[in-house]
Amino acid sequence: MTQAFLSDNYRTQPDADDLEVYALNFSSEHINSLGKTLSKHYQKDEFIYSKACLACERYLVTPAAKDYARCHLGWGAGKWFDVMPKGMREQVAQRIVDGFIDEFRLGNFWS
Repeated sequence: MTQAFLSDNYRTQPDADDLEVYALNFSSEHINSLGKTLSKHYQKDEFIYSKACLACERYLVTPAAKDYARCHLGWGAGKWFDVMPKGMREQVAQRIVDGFIDEFRLGNFWS
């Protein structure tokens, strides 16, 4: 009889922390583009938090989620949008935008 070995910290489904780390390290082109756009709006006092979260989710988190699912989950995990539901992606986008805002308050902007 053969048994599969599974360690205690083995997980088949990613959580919001995994997606956040992957999104921040996913593509420098995506993060720099978003950083420049948010910096521009923040400096002009046209920054709207909800729109920033939507842009982050659309242009950074969703492509990262698709890439994560394609590269790390395999065929048996299900569709990427079922494994990483919209609520999780929105939560990750809010965390990332909060990080951008913290940097902007310190005077660190993309140029």
